[in-house]
Amino acid sequence: MAESSAAWSAIADLVDVVERDDATAAREVGPLFRRAFGDELPDFPRHFVLRYVAGGRPVPLGYYHVTPWEGCYLAGGMVFDERVYRRLPPEHRARIRASGGAMEFLTRRTHAMLTDALAVFGHVGDPRAERIDLRAGYVHTAFPRDGVLAAFAASCRARGAGRPRRCARPLLNPGVRHGV
Repeated sequence: MAESSAAWSAIADLVDVVERDDATAAREVGPLFRRAFGDELPDFPRHFVLRYVAGGRPVPLGYYHVTPWEGCYLAGGMVFDERVYRRLPPEHRARIRASGGAMEFLTRRTHAMLTDALAVFGHVGDPRAERIDLRAGYVHTAFPRDGVLAAFAASCRARGAGRPRRCARPLLNPGVRHGV
């Protein structure tokens, strides 16, 4: 997935995104996930952690989970730690906000790290999260009222392929609440 490198290089000294294995992700962001969703962190790949790195030891600031599926990824379980964010120096929060925000950064960086992805599909129910996803490259699918969004790999768009054929068909039954 493509990312806007100019905006993000402006905050590269403040935040980064790392992929974690199941155990490390559970240790680093499991409590945050439980607080947000009332459930345990998924115990299967892939886990991406947004970290604040300007304060010395990296501190988890956000989390994004994607599940491989037929050459694509199903995204879900994104969470942001507003408590940590509020403790950042005001000038750092201002720089992050001016660059699009922490969660847009996490989404774009994660998509850039999914080099094998034809597309990433997600389900969004929160209007603020939907705005962030759309800014980060997601588009509405045939099921916009059901919150199904898609981000297509830049390599597919560059070849003029548009929606990858393997992922263009409806993925989810729009009448069923899915946990992606």
